[in-house]
Amino acid sequence: MSTYLALPDSLDDEISDAAIETPVFMAHGQQDEIIDFQHGKDCQQQLESYDMDIHWHEYEMGHSVCLEEIQHIRRWLTEVL
Repeated sequence: MSTYLALPDSLDDEISDAAIETPVFMAHGQQDEIIDFQHGKDCQQQLESYDMDIHWHEYEMGHSVCLEEIQHIRRWLTEVL
């Protein structure tokens, strides 16, 4: 949720097979005033380049949480657990 890769250039050296096989839920507010939305999109695209199972969601909000996001997280957790 509202995240990014702090050191994207080190991912090649640090990523593991277990991480690649782990599904990831990513969500970001399009008007996030704390963590730039584009950082989140860049992270998503970089992780997908490893064929990771990324579930990307974006919302019309800032650096916050909304009911729709909570519902998406619940649904995703129910599917993957």
